[in-house]
Amino acid sequence: GFAALRLLDIQNSSKTLLLRYIMRDKPDFLTSAAVFGSEIIKLVCSIAYILCVEQKSVLSIFMYLKEDMRNTLLLAAPASAYCFNMSMEYVALAHLDAAVFSAAVQAKLLFTALMAVIL
Repeated sequence: GFAALRLLDIQNSSKTLLLRYIMRDKPDFLTSAAVFGSEIIKLVCSIAYILCVEQKSVLSIFMYLKEDMRNTLLLAAPASAYCFNMSMEYVALAHLDAAVFSAAVQAKLLFTALMAVIL
């Protein structure tokens, strides 16, 4: 429990510091392209894990998605919300002080944990 919370805290803090460093000079790129790029990196890492660690083929990934089409489609809503959230984090970092943004991100973690307990 606490180890996972600490890891999430470290991950969110380092992500915030990196995003703040990137956004401080108002870069000339689309934030949606940055979010898309990070999601592509996650996809490649996930596929590499399945291929190397799980010792399964690429075809098995497609077969799993086809067999579990209902859950795959149900994941579209939270995935879209996550992408929107990441885009808004870039916008927020461009307009907020780093300390205020960090506090808001950490509050998001606590709110999520609270809602998980309530639900």
